Amino acid sequence: MKDFMDPDFLLSNETAKRLFHDYAEPTPVLDYHCHLEPREIAEDRQFQTITELWLGGDHYKWRIMRSNGVDERYITGDAPDEEKFRAFAGALPRAIGNPMYHWCHLELQRYFGIYEPLSEKNWKEIYDKCNEKLREPGMSARQLIKKSGVTLVCTTDDPVDDLAYHTLLREDKDFDVQVLPAWRPDLVMCPEKDGFIEYVGKLSKASGIEIVDFDGSVDENGLTYIYGNYPLVTCEDKNKEERINSAIQEEMQIVSEHVSFVGEELPEDMYFIFEMESYVTYMDEDILSVIYEEYAYLDDEMYESYVVSVNFDMESGMQMTNSQILDIDDEFSIDFRERNERQNGQTDGLEYYSDQDITEMLNDDDYLIIFYTPLGMEVGINYYFGWVTVTYTDYEKFSNPF
Repeated sequence: MKDFMDPDFLLSNETAKRLFHDYAEPTPVLDYHCHLEPREIAEDRQFQTITELWLGGDHYKWRIMRSNGVDERYITGDAPDEEKFRAFAGALPRAIGNPMYHWCHLELQRYFGIYEPLSEKNWKEIYDKCNEKLREPGMSARQLIKKSGVTLVCTTDDPVDDLAYHTLLREDKDFDVQVLPAWRPDLVMCPEKDGFIEYVGKLSKASGIEIVDFDGSVDENGLTYIYGNYPLVTCEDKNKEERINSAIQEEMQIVSEHVSFVGEELPEDMYFIFEMESYVTYMDEDILSVIYEEYAYLDDEMYESYVVSVNFDMESGMQMTNSQILDIDDEFSIDFRERNERQNGQTDGLEYYSDQDITEMLNDDDYLIIFYTPLGMEVGINYYFGWVTVTYTDYEKFSNPF
């Protein structure tokens, strides 16, 4: 009979076994998202019980217990560690097929030498074995990380979190695993939740910036909100880096001013939400393209949507003028309309625009969308009904000679 979750678990053929054991298994782990506590790593915590290690803060294990009707006292409440572990052992067998079931048993095997399934029948025996093993010097927080082959840990950090333990870890030369903070501003993105205003106060204190108006986060009447992000570029040439990043961030400032203006005109019973998602569509030694997809809602209704594109000459770090990238005339606009029909099908409202109208919009930076991609170039316009782009794999033949 095959052992329970043996070393070849999930490896169904010889190729899979060779690829995993010879290549994947010895590869160092860069853990870019986890829920480890920086303090526990800095202090090299020695856990006293398996309950402390497994159930002290793992919300995925809590979810298994809650899904099976376990009373909260045995999850995050004041029940003794032994009783909490027993409650978890009773819930885990009902999670077969859930990754949590596999994770737990792989951990029992690899760190505690326990190869039997955890259940209500053997929970006490496994509880005692784990606790005895945890008393060994090689089972501290840092040693568990090193046993896992981890070379980089990114912890989950709120903007108001104190990074003092990250500083201690960075200065500690005896621990060669890199521990970095990772941005997790969940509470910032939930202004509708109770306690948001109190949270903004904590954010003001942590940042040293008084947040009282919309440019800071939310306007004083709570009527307007921005949800957005933008990329930042790192260059060896710091002057170039500053030029590029300043231009990328400029769109966020424009958005803030626009939303503030709208907010001033809003009646007290309405709210305005602006969502902006920004990302790099192409980057090499010569070109960088960044786009912003922007959507605004007045109450629950779509108010406006458009795409803003920014392109850079990477040699100089200077922003390119979009309307000068291609040589666009009426023939180009006719071709644009035909390509759009082939690629996108019928586009709402575009039939109301003449070829000359489209030519004017494609030559106007306020309407033009243009950015590079691995496939070539996307060219399009923002118009009354929204926005549309067309793929040009052959864009070079339309390049502006000047």
